[in-house]
Amino acid sequence: MTRMAASAEHLKALVRAHAEEDDDRFYSIALKVAAKSARQGHGKFAVELRELVESMRQRGAKTIGAAGPTPVVQPRG
Repeated sequence: MTRMAASAEHLKALVRAHAEEDDDRFYSIALKVAAKSARQGHGKFAVELRELVESMRQRGAKTIGAAGPTPVVQPRG
């Protein structure tokens, strides 16, 4: 039987970080999962996960502030 790449604790932490919109923590946990996977001999998965995290970080950095604030209500007068 092969070991899972991510522990249950990692998965719970990923869900919490996502729900709290904490991108930095989410990416940090994902990289920990990649490192653990690499140590367990899942090199291809580890590389793919690391590349995905880096790609998402770069994409996120480009879009921050680009859209501007989202108006909830329009003032009168």
